[in-house]
Amino acid sequence: MVPASVGSRGMRHGRVRRPVKAESPTNQYARLSALRAYEILDTPREAEFDAIVKLVAAICRTPIAVVNLIDENRQWFKAEVGLGVRETPLDTSLCAHAILERDLLVVPDTLLDVRFADNPLVTGDPRLRFYAGALLKTSSNLPIGTLCVLDVQPRQLDEIQIEALKTLSDHVMNLLNLRAAAQEARKATQAHQVLLAMVSHDLRTPLNVVMLCAERLASSSDPNTATVSGRLKRAAVSALHLVDDLVDFASLQASSLTLQIKDASVATLLKDAMDFFEPIAANADIQLQLQLTEELPWVPMDVSRMTQVMNNIIGNALKFTPAKGRISVGGVVQDAMIAILVADTGPGIPPEQIERVFDPHWRTPGAARGAGLGLSIVRSLVEAHGGEVTISSVMGQGTTLAVRLPRFANPSATVTGL
Repeated sequence: MVPASVGSRGMRHGRVRRPVKAESPTNQYARLSALRAYEILDTPREAEFDAIVKLVAAICRTPIAVVNLIDENRQWFKAEVGLGVRETPLDTSLCAHAILERDLLVVPDTLLDVRFADNPLVTGDPRLRFYAGALLKTSSNLPIGTLCVLDVQPRQLDEIQIEALKTLSDHVMNLLNLRAAAQEARKATQAHQVLLAMVSHDLRTPLNVVMLCAERLASSSDPNTATVSGRLKRAAVSALHLVDDLVDFASLQASSLTLQIKDASVATLLKDAMDFFEPIAANADIQLQLQLTEELPWVPMDVSRMTQVMNNIIGNALKFTPAKGRISVGGVVQDAMIAILVADTGPGIPPEQIERVFDPHWRTPGAARGAGLGLSIVRSLVEAHGGEVTISSVMGQGTTLAVRLPRFANPSATVTGL
């Protein structure tokens, strides 16, 4: 049955000689602005929208169903079944009349409605005789189109079919809103990446200059100058690592960081890390030990990213190990895994805080500094290799962080977001 508020408008003064073009809505400017903000016009077909028109056509038992968006001078179909075209002029649009209604327009027989009786789509092919359209309205109640069903013979819709038409029109709007939200998120991510790249460049350039100057000062015959140059270089290297962490953290959040996997030596990875950190540890009066009790096989890894993992782990251990303390780095074969172990003699981590050290936004209560981004990035990079990171700790004795990598697995080349 047709609701009393939507029935047809019979002709009172005979046939109209020409089609009646729908008037522009009073909120036309706002309506068009809202439509274009969705950036949906002239986009390719999408399965989700196609499924809706197929479903509503089946429920209403009509040969034609359309997701129709009313532009300024045309109606454009995001999805359609039974028409075979993607747009038609607005002058002959039946839906242009529908958006002037409150929620729904049902026309049981177009030949008995003054607005449609002389419409070329009614009098000529495809000879439309039935129309029902539920409005697509934004959260601001602006009509941007319809979900409509059409037939080539007069007919009615029952209450269930009308309810289905209205419900599915709401679903179309949900899809449009989700699509718009995804676009905004993508734009924000792209803008964020551009900004981060600019900041990264602007930070790396002066830091590289500082490192170059420090290297030149290191050749000075003045012992004090050489000492200062060493500290300056270490500070610049630390700052560069922080820049790398910031860039990778943003890439991980955007799921846009990829790995370049190849077989590589774990022993070489550990030795290179030790060579890098030995002078830093010596300056902090911390003993740094490499413990390799067995020959370690090569494993599939991204060497650059695993170097970053080791730098973060050892650097973090140095941060929390007091003077006269000790950090040992080693590796062992554990069945199908290689375990890289970094143990320190720092203050330890309370059991309830161990999992939280991987949270990039968490800082150690009462401490001037926390683990920061480093361990969050470590976990994401290791898991991207198909491995895992675990921590064991005893208060007052120290902490051991274990990185386990698969010896033979074929890890994913894409890092998931944090």
